[in-house]
Amino acid sequence: MGNKNSQRSWKKVGCLVDSRDAVQDVQFAPRHHGLKLASCSLDGRVRIYEAPDPMNLAVWHLLEEFEAAKKDCFCLSWNSSPFDPPMLVVASENSVKVWEYNQKFQKWQAVVELEGHEDNVHDVAWAPNMGRTYHLIATACKDQYVRIYKLKPSANKPGSYDVQLVAKLGHHKAEVWRVAWNVTGTMLASTGDDGTARLWKADFAKGEWHHTLVASGQNAADASADAKENKESF
Repeated sequence: MGNKNSQRSWKKVGCLVDSRDAVQDVQFAPRHHGLKLASCSLDGRVRIYEAPDPMNLAVWHLLEEFEAAKKDCFCLSWNSSPFDPPMLVVASENSVKVWEYNQKFQKWQAVVELEGHEDNVHDVAWAPNMGRTYHLIATACKDQYVRIYKLKPSANKPGSYDVQLVAKLGHHKAEVWRVAWNVTGTMLASTGDDGTARLWKADFAKGEWHHTLVASGQNAADASADAKENKESF
């Protein structure tokens, strides 16, 4: 056993106190935006902070703030692509909207809504984009579904986006709480109240998403049988 006194410890260096209600999610911005983080809270507002000096993390400035909903913002996720303007996907109850920073008007604007959720959305995840001409956004919902949306700049209307629901995955058969992409945005992990963590991968030739792994507390035979029911397309 090592000396406990030699172990590194975490200490608080700053505190952000602008929210008027419980903060539900917080996420650092992609590095090309600088040292920034976004938070969303039950007061319905998204706040974006910036640390002007990375060597002094005690000082954070409230850079921008906008009302994403009248109340109850639950989760958010950044678009990590360096080729797009700053973009966030934000969920409030069963409403999920994509927001983009308009440089001309110096403000955040909702550009598209990801429709179809029948209950509160617990988590959203914007997939890393490794050369695709479109974006993928996943959501985890209380209505027991994982949904994957395809977001693409509109060919007919510059500055707007076309959105398509490409997968509606109900294998959890229970409330879904978290979704997360791998670093290339080609595989999706989801977890839910059924006690499983599931990995999904697309068969782009057929347009289907299927299981590659189901991890759970059930026995191996049950897990194997569950994995056979592995395809679901939309």
